[in-house]
Amino acid sequence: MDDPRDPSRITRRIALGTLMAAGAAALPAKRSYATVTNNVIIASSYGVMADGTTNDAPALASAIAAMSNGYVLVLPAGTMALGSAGWVGILFSGLSNIWIQGNDTAIKWLATPSQQTGPIGATGLRLYNCINAVVSGIRINGNGVGCIGLGLETCTTCVITQVEAYGHGSGPGQFATCKGNGNRWSYCSAHDSTVGSSSRGYVFGNSNSDWGETDLTIERCSRLHIEREITHPHSAKIG
Repeated sequence: MDDPRDPSRITRRIALGTLMAAGAAALPAKRSYATVTNNVIIASSYGVMADGTTNDAPALASAIAAMSNGYVLVLPAGTMALGSAGWVGILFSGLSNIWIQGNDTAIKWLATPSQQTGPIGATGLRLYNCINAVVSGIRINGNGVGCIGLGLETCTTCVITQVEAYGHGSGPGQFATCKGNGNRWSYCSAHDSTVGSSSRGYVFGNSNSDWGETDLTIERCSRLHIEREITHPHSAKIG
């Protein structure tokens, strides 16, 4: 019998009405997943166009600023083009029990961000000091920009599921995580868009260097090419 807690059962497309009506039941009953309430932020209501051309970074930053603990951020279908010269990147900081839900949403970088995930490298979408956050249903297009697509830093029991990322050139990797505890990567896929690229799929913290993960779980992810292995005993569970 299928396990209803399996992250693969999370749909890539969740209508707003369903999201609001289902509440906490919309997510698997697993402690690592955010508790969803009716506090829903619709990114398009803040001016996110997702037309693949308009720089949606300012509008998306406004939507994120409206979030609080227990909120859901619903991203629109289409392609969000993000970034300009000197931009920081997209940051979720100090939030708990949130859900960042894509609607078959693509993210395309327009410029290299200045924010970093630990010592690993520049990062476009970064979660910092978050607890029980979920990110699902998005595709990250490297667009020739050499940065990490999605990074976790000092996060606890967060889940990244059904996220797909494409890197370019000699970038540090598509996904990165460091200094966290109990985080989970499920059903994610990392790809190099450039033939012969030295970019890595997943970059994980090295606990011997004091920037590693504890109790990290990696399940049913593709291209598990790890640039820096976790060396703490029993610190990573790969399924």
